[in-house]
Amino acid sequence: KRCFSECYNLTNVEFGNGVTSIGQYAFYHCSGITQITLPPRLETIGEMAFTNIGITDITIPSGVTSMGGYLFDHNDGSSSLSSVTFANGMTQLNIKYGNLPDSVQIVNLPNTLTTISGNPFGSSALTEAVIPDSVTTLTGSGIEINSSACTSITIGSGVTDFALFRISSNIHVPSLTIKS
Repeated sequence: KRCFSECYNLTNVEFGNGVTSIGQYAFYHCSGITQITLPPRLETIGEMAFTNIGITDITIPSGVTSMGGYLFDHNDGSSSLSSVTFANGMTQLNIKYGNLPDSVQIVNLPNTLTTISGNPFGSSALTEAVIPDSVTTLTGSGIEINSSACTSITIGSGVTDFALFRISSNIHVPSLTIKS
């Protein structure tokens, strides 16, 4: 917990292949970090582990099964994170409150994903939302699209229950594809 918190001069972080967990607040407020490569065997990322860092994109390894809240949050709303990729091979995604800041424009979900719990599309800068055909289960708080920048929503053929899917009333998405 807080092992490298507030190391402002830290710019690059690389992990060895044996790392399976990153603790709460591990790199909290390390605003100089512009490059981070997560280890392939990573399973757990603690709450606020990467809050207030300066990365523009990140890939979450397929083995991650637990992510704490406010993972990439910026206290002042000035996040530079624009792209989040969840690695191929991931089958379950559990997104907690506040994990993706409003700066995220692109969320790439793998076509191996079967279950989404929470909302991977919560960013107000999101330009496109695609739920892969492989997803059959939506649980938790559900998926809400609230980005006025969103131009396209595609819901894969595996999703048959839309009770946990919502497009905010002030959003005018020009293209909606429901494959079911």
